This record gives sequence, structure tokens and C-alpha cells, in this order.
Amino acid sequence: HFFLIILNRYEHSIICIIIYEKNFMWSFSY
Repeated sequence: HFFLIILNRYEHSIICIIIYEKNFMWSFSY
């Protein structure tokens, strides 16, 4: 269970980074 929690947090951080980069690109394009 602990390993799954770490993996889940790792995936969540990657998703947050992708969303953050997309938002940054959108704001930079305008």
C-alpha cells in the first residue's frame, strides 16, 4: 500500500507539472 501511495503521488505530481506547463504556455501565447 505504501508503494502505491508513493506511485500515486508521483503520478499526481507529473500531472500537476503537465497542467502547470500547459497553463504557462497558454499565458505565454497571449
